[in-house]
Amino acid sequence: MLSAQTADTSVSANLTSTGWYRIAVNGPMVSNGTGGNRAAARFILRDQTSSWHQTIEFMASVHYGNIPSIVVMNNSYFSPTPAFSRIRIVEGNTYDGAALEVYVSSPTSTAAAFLKDNIQASGWTIVPWIKVTGSTGDQDGIPAGFVARVINTTSLTTGFTTSNGSVHQFNNGKININNPELDIGTLNIATNGSYELAFSGSNSANIYSTGDMYLLTAAGKSLHLGSNAINSRVLLDANGNLGIGTTDTKGYKLAVNGNAIFTKVKVKPFAGWPDYVFEENYPLPSLQELAGFIQSNKHLPGIPSAADIANNGQDIGELNMQLLKKIEELTLYLLDHNKKIDLLQQKVESLEKENQSLRSCFEQ
Repeated sequence: MLSAQTADTSVSANLTSTGWYRIAVNGPMVSNGTGGNRAAARFILRDQTSSWHQTIEFMASVHYGNIPSIVVMNNSYFSPTPAFSRIRIVEGNTYDGAALEVYVSSPTSTAAAFLKDNIQASGWTIVPWIKVTGSTGDQDGIPAGFVARVINTTSLTTGFTTSNGSVHQFNNGKININNPELDIGTLNIATNGSYELAFSGSNSANIYSTGDMYLLTAAGKSLHLGSNAINSRVLLDANGNLGIGTTDTKGYKLAVNGNAIFTKVKVKPFAGWPDYVFEENYPLPSLQELAGFIQSNKHLPGIPSAADIANNGQDIGELNMQLLKKIEELTLYLLDHNKKIDLLQQKVESLEKENQSLRSCFEQ
């Protein structure tokens, strides 16, 4: 059994092929074993190949099969494709042992691993670059019953990974949380179903931008705003429909479930404002026709019935146009009746004059 090294030590190798290489162990790698323990140490990986050059400094920790972690403090390199592209801790159950392994993506004759600051006496033991597998997968080449916790160091400047999550800061300034493959914005967070970004304390939380601010979702996804621990007080769905107090907009651009108050509402119909009622050729129904329609349908022509309103709601713009149309038709009826009243008044006045003449004749 290999014993942990407490003094600084290193091992170099000529690596002629790509793949996963083991550089340190903590106890034997045996499922249901008894030799696994705890380990925490600082490591340095170095490649001095001409025109390549890479140095990675990181901490690797295990603790009885619980929460393995890798913290990269620095990763500097010259080549756009450095030799060391991934680091993983392979770990089993409580006493099964653990291994620290590096994926070599470019062969190098100057690979070196340095073990520094081995904190635990029963901690890491460095081994001479043992090739595990030539396969590229994060979980390839590990014993049955073991799992690997991996950090991808390609383009990585600093970062860490544990069994509970990871943070990666890349050389382009981007920071990824829980998913190193994300490449959307400067800060990329992989969701896990809980609060990914939370502000605590009694003061208000403020998000400020000196320029325009955009809240965007991927194609086909909705934007939800919540309050008082309720997720969807406001919904903006993938079609641009806004729901307040509801997540079902029924296809409308604005759906409100509850009361609303406005100081001013402007409805702008696209066409059909009923000034045409005053055209000379407008087919104004007769009052007899109107009376017949009302008798049969129990509502005015062009106005939704009570059942229609109950089932479909009110189209305010359309209903206002129809009501205005009825007002204009009523105006025409009044004007027509006013003409008839004027004619009747003229006839009454004429009859009164004739009657007065007849009276005068009889009185004489």
